[in-house]
Amino acid sequence: MTMPGAPAAFSARPDFVAIAKWIKPNAHVLDLGCGDGSLLRHLRDARGVTGYGMEIDDTKVLAARTCGRQTDPWHVPVPARADRL
Repeated sequence: MTMPGAPAAFSARPDFVAIAKWIKPNAHVLDLGCGDGSLLRHLRDARGVTGYGMEIDDTKVLAARTCGRQTDPWHVPVPARADRL
């Protein structure tokens, strides 16, 4: 489902389309490991979301910022084993 006026190119990725179905319209999202920010861009165009992306790969952060997406190159520590949470 895309919002009126959303570019057709973003509908081409089936994984993005599936993820967008899980997100409520106009939600605020945090995309951890956002890469170049293309999922956030799709969610903005398809569902009207706002949000932030976090990425630790400097190259991907640069790509996202070049495209005008907000990213924070922070590393979020995660325990090696989930049972330690």
